[in-house]
Amino acid sequence: MKQRVYYLICTTPRTGSSYLCSILTDTGIAGMQYGDHPAAHELLQNAATPPNTDLWQAMNLRDYFEHLFTTSQTVNGVGGFKVMWQQLDDLAGAITAYTHHREVTIAGLHQFLPSNTRYIWLTRADSLRQAVSWVKATDSNAWDSRRQAAYTGTYRFDARRIRRFRNMIAAGNRGWQYYFDSNRITPYRLTYEALVADVDASVAAVLRYLNIPVPSAVKAGSYFCRQSDDVNEDWVMRYRRQQKEGR
Repeated sequence: MKQRVYYLICTTPRTGSSYLCSILTDTGIAGMQYGDHPAAHELLQNAATPPNTDLWQAMNLRDYFEHLFTTSQTVNGVGGFKVMWQQLDDLAGAITAYTHHREVTIAGLHQFLPSNTRYIWLTRADSLRQAVSWVKATDSNAWDSRRQAAYTGTYRFDARRIRRFRNMIAAGNRGWQYYFDSNRITPYRLTYEALVADVDASVAAVLRYLNIPVPSAVKAGSYFCRQSDDVNEDWVMRYRRQQKEGR
């Protein structure tokens, strides 16, 4: 019987997580069969407004998470999906509100995941550029390069929004650190910068962490294109200038 390997990619918005998930999907050996896996996505999106309270009341959390991992598996027994910190926060809140698990904390969700669950913590070293990217994506609803190329609207610089999004990123990273520390977890650390600098090496390192034999070639995919453009760089410079001027 194959040894099952389950993992979560833990992150915040605009870290290259969709790109990483797509590559892992394309390997055919790393679970993540639908990138941002619909089953997991459905669970997390429904967290704020559960569609059926009776189902939530009867839900066995251990079985539910096991099911999510199982449905994302590749034939070698590997299953995984990504989760944003805010999604985990919403999920914990819904569980305490709509199920009999009234005392569950965010950190306490770990006890309901399969015992062999592994964690990949994907962050971005440059939180300012991350925040700028997040603001732009929110304004345009262009979360990938194809949608951005089709966007015909205009972007409006707003230093206060960039600062607020940067603070949310920092809060998310603190949240993940608290989750790992509370459960004595040492996640595999990967940054956006390392990922885009050497995709093949980054993906190979993730596969080795998961004890998955690394194929001779990793398909990085030609569909990836940086969304950063002159607007991003202009906003970064303007934000830094205003910060320096104390505005």
